[in-house]
Formats: sequence, structure tokens, C-alpha cells
Amino acid sequence: MDKVKIISNEEIANNVRSFKVEKPKGYRFVPGQAVKIFIEKKEFRDDGHPFTLTSLNSDNFLEFFIKQYPESDGFTKTLHLSNPGDYIFIENPFGSIVYKGTGLFLAAGSGITPFISIFRDLINRGGVSDNGLLFSNKTFEDIILYNEIKKMFSHNDRLVFTLSQEERTGFAYGRINRWMLRRYMQSGDKLYICGPKSFVKNLSLIAYEFGKSEKDVIFER
Repeated sequence: MDKVKIISNEEIANNVRSFKVEKPKGYRFVPGQAVKIFIEKKEFRDDGHPFTLTSLNSDNFLEFFIKQYPESDGFTKTLHLSNPGDYIFIENPFGSIVYKGTGLFLAAGSGITPFISIFRDLINRGGVSDNGLLFSNKTFEDIILYNEIKKMFSHNDRLVFTLSQEERTGFAYGRINRWMLRRYMQSGDKLYICGPKSFVKNLSLIAYEFGKSEKDVIFER
């Protein structure tokens, strides 16, 4: 476990903050992976929570996007109130969501976070190519990195933002569903899914019904 200093703590979306921390020497990960974070407060010292890395190995810092939920047990609230100069502890990276080839990415809310590092890595290697993204949020203000994602997919017609609690020009209304998967999923696609458990379960079952094999449906298992 490494003790690292918080470099910055900035709001990037509704109840979502970007944390940049010192990068331990030799620390490496695969884009899409997560780490467990521990904080020094007594009540959380032995209670690590997983958060996805959104930075790249080429960066001289580690970055996480962390959302605070109203029903939070206090861990994310405590993190949100931390200041540059405070310390946290991180373990080694882990996770099943890594890039395995061209596909359709399905994200709900903060479920976009493992895909951010993957997309940034793809951009550095030439672009997101034929990959697609369906990204669901409650409102426009909840969208993480809207402008950066739009730029990443500027030459791609498989980028769709959906809003479930706001009608807005240029955005699909509602949640990602069977019809959207049928329309945007291509025959050779891998399917990458991240979001609430019910979101992952429902969309993975639909993908299997559409003929995708388990190895082609990628989510945190």
C-alpha cells in the first residue's frame, strides 16, 4: 500500500470531483483498472473503496473521478472535503474492464470512469476509431467530461448521450434500452458495460440474447 499526497480536488460535474494525487515511483496500470483507496480517518482506516483511474501511465500523477451519493456512508463525503496536501492510501490496481478490441461502450453516470482512461489511451494511439459510446445520465449537469468526450468522438456517428430526467435538444430521452443496442451494436463489437448493478445485469442479458458470447461482454465481475 502506498501513501500519496492529494495534489488537487476540483468539481467537474454535479457531485463529481476530480482528484489528482502523487504517483508512486514505478506505479503502472492498464487503462480501465481501479484501485482501492483508504483514508486516514479512524472510522475508515480499514475500509477501502474502489475507484477507477482516469489518468494514463504517461502522466506524472494519478487521477480519479469520485462521485458523492446522497446515501453515501460518509466515505465519499469525507474525500470530497479533503484538501490538497492531505494524504490517502492506495493499493495495487485491479479490474476486468480493459480494452480488448473495437466495441460499443455502455455507461451510466459515474460508470463512464473506466472508459475515460481507455478512450484517452486510444486517442494517444491514433483515435477511438470505430468504437461507439452510449452514455446515460439523469440530467445534462450530471454528465462527466461532456466536452472532452464530444471531441474524442467528433468523427464518429456512434456517440449517443441519453438523459432520463431531462428533455434536451440533441439528446436521447430515457435510458439505454434493447432498441438502442440493436441500432448501434455491430456484429463484431465487444460490449463494454459499467454502471449500477441492475444496469450491467439488464444490458448484459440483452447482449447475450442478441448472440454475444460471454467473452465479448466485458464488465467488472
